[in-house]
Amino acid sequence: MSRYSEYFTKLKAKYIKIGSVQIDEISTDGTFAGNSDTAVPTEKAVKTYVAGVVSGSVASAFIEDPDGAATGDMIYYDGTDWVLVTTVGAGDMLYFDGTDWQVSSPAGAGDIYYFDGTDVVTVSPAATGDMTYFDGADWQVVSPSAGDILYFNGTAVTGVTPAASGDMIYYDGAAWNVITIGSSGDVLTVNASGIPEFVTP
Repeated sequence: MSRYSEYFTKLKAKYIKIGSVQIDEISTDGTFAGNSDTAVPTEKAVKTYVAGVVSGSVASAFIEDPDGAATGDMIYYDGTDWVLVTTVGAGDMLYFDGTDWQVSSPAGAGDIYYFDGTDVVTVSPAATGDMTYFDGADWQVVSPSAGDILYFNGTAVTGVTPAASGDMIYYDGAAWNVITIGSSGDVLTVNASGIPEFVTP
């Protein structure tokens, strides 16, 4: 018997007063229906109350392992029940779609996650050197070739590829273009349309 239990056993007074709080009852009510500020519940009453509150799906979620659960899985409350979210593999990401938690699985190393307004999706670069850009709606991948010069044409990122050593590029007001290097002795000039070109004198 603890020191406090012995004290309560021997106590003959009608109530205990600790500071401004007056305790006048040792309650065995397992429902806590009295909602009293002056009653102290017994150990059994507390156990009964907690067992009554933590029941059903909540109890199964917190007290027992949900069926099929594995390391890394997560549970969440959907407003009615506790739901198990099963992660698929290493690198998976959880996101909330406004209603439920979902799992997004990257396709491979180097993938980039982004939210498209509805779901979390991935962009997968195809090869070393690939780049990503946002086209106003989604993230896209551009795969440049060696020597390419990348630019945004107002809709997408694209590349201009010089064909040979000495080639040059120019902007025509809408896009970048390649001027193929001329022959030995040729002169770079501007034609009547304002486009640079090599001409033979």
